[in-house]
Amino acid sequence: DIMGSSQEFILERAAGAGIVKPEDAVYLKAHTQKYVEVSAGGAVQATSIARGPEQKFTLQVHDYSPRLHLAACTRNTTQDPDQLFVLPMAQPVVPSTANSPIAGHYGSVANFAGSALDMGLTVRRMEEKFSIREFQAWGAFETFSTPPLEGKDSWTSKLSNRLVRASVLAAFTDEVAALGGRSWLLVNAMATDLGDAVAQRGAIVVAQSHDLGGGALADIIAPDAAWAIRNAAKWGKFAVSNGFSGIHWETLGDLGGKLTTAGADIPGFLRAAL
Repeated sequence: DIMGSSQEFILERAAGAGIVKPEDAVYLKAHTQKYVEVSAGGAVQATSIARGPEQKFTLQVHDYSPRLHLAACTRNTTQDPDQLFVLPMAQPVVPSTANSPIAGHYGSVANFAGSALDMGLTVRRMEEKFSIREFQAWGAFETFSTPPLEGKDSWTSKLSNRLVRASVLAAFTDEVAALGGRSWLLVNAMATDLGDAVAQRGAIVVAQSHDLGGGALADIIAPDAAWAIRNAAKWGKFAVSNGFSGIHWETLGDLGGKLTTAGADIPGFLRAAL
């Protein structure tokens, strides 16, 4: 049953198993006169299909959806127009939870300015070529102090100075979940925006981090349990609302003993952040 149609039918990608791409040739494997609609958002559409057991048409893919990753389809030799072609059952994907052992290699994605379709392809290639199952979203936040406002369509990351599209970030976490992998939002546990007195209230600023050009990028504070209690929840809410498995809390080391001197307590921060 596809998008409310009362008839069941199978789609087979002519090029074989894989993600459907714009202009892909796809076969309809059933007797039907229905219009073909595969995505609730109108992502895949086709013109009316004539009667017959097998009709060929071209998909127009407007956006990425995990639903469009098609498995191989066996060819039925019967000529009965009411006979469905059989789609082999794929092996079930066992999703990893946030507390599971590491599921595979660890990889990072830093470009969220493209299309949702391209992001889905990127995640698939990383898994297929390098067996990556743990995916980090690097530079996906807006500022060091706070996550983007809920419902915001896009923002520019202060870490990467790149555009981040919310739809692409959602495609990233959706595709990782479809693979049975885990996605991790990178957040610096010890950074705030430069001179952010509100965020830094009650904390000790010990240094500044700099970009590759030597310019000041963020203020560095000494994280501890109290810092986590004040800040972890807002980042956790953002991570969950965008489909992440959890947060990768980044640190910058002890900075020559400055953090130890200032009373930093990384284990205490992590325990309080849970």
